[in-house]
Amino acid sequence: MKKTFFLGVVIAISLLACNDRSLQKEDAQKILSANYDKDLTEDIQLTDEALYAKLKDSKLVADGYVALPPYSPNDVNKPIIKLTQKSEQFWTDHPAAGSKTCRVKIARQVVSGIKSIEIKDKTHAKVYYQISYTDLTPFAELYPGVGKDSSEHADNFTFNGNWALCQ
Repeated sequence: MKKTFFLGVVIAISLLACNDRSLQKEDAQKILSANYDKDLTEDIQLTDEALYAKLKDSKLVADGYVALPPYSPNDVNKPIIKLTQKSEQFWTDHPAAGSKTCRVKIARQVVSGIKSIEIKDKTHAKVYYQISYTDLTPFAELYPGVGKDSSEHADNFTFNGNWALCQ
């Protein structure tokens, strides 16, 4: 009788151990990375007069990624900003001749670490993590928040057979 009871306890503990539903940092990292690791891109409006003025004293012009030919007020809705051949390596697509926009890569966004996991109950958790930016391109200078210190974020997770982000 004692052997049967002991065997039952061992089996129960084994089953519970195999069905560990706690959210581990490694699992949270994989899930978050699958959702948030990506290239950041932006559309450069080649007809934007405010951007033209902002670019005048930029490193993008000084380093030869952007050219700013003179323009007149009659050039409304015509491209006044030229992306040079040197900048082509950062284009995500090649704009058609006369195009008014060009999409460029700014940086790579990555989940750089899990700070903590707060288990709320058996099926809910809140994960605190850091986002950082790598592979900054010269165009990152146009977006002040990119490339600075990493930023902290939090997301809720739910368990329904597997852990997943709450959407």
